[in-house]
Amino acid sequence: MTTPWNGLPDQPERSGWHWVSFKKRPSSWFLRKWISEWQIWESPFGRDAESAARDWIYGGPVLNPSELAQMRKDELRKGYALGFNMSGEGYNGEYPFQDNGRDPEKDSAWIRDRDDVIRALTDDEGKKS
Repeated sequence: MTTPWNGLPDQPERSGWHWVSFKKRPSSWFLRKWISEWQIWESPFGRDAESAARDWIYGGPVLNPSELAQMRKDELRKGYALGFNMSGEGYNGEYPFQDNGRDPEKDSAWIRDRDDVIRALTDDEGKKS
């Protein structure tokens, strides 16, 4: 069971744009700006956290390009880790580096290759991490 939303965005100390939806029309998402200085949602008449929680569903913050790039990298790392854990002959459900008969030299080479791929990823401005 999830806790009901309290009307505050993630990181309420930071102003920014967030995805919200009306509870009566949950498939229609729109943007609202949170103004941290006043602790209010920007809308035609302003909206405090209590009324937002009553009427809206919170979807999350709008991510900037560097946050999106980091999210892509995290997903790639998770995918690589899953592929690593489930690949190879004789996979037995153990995590890497346990004494499971794998060749540590091959494992460490694979990890270096994976990390090189992740480091080569760029953000929307073409910057590498």
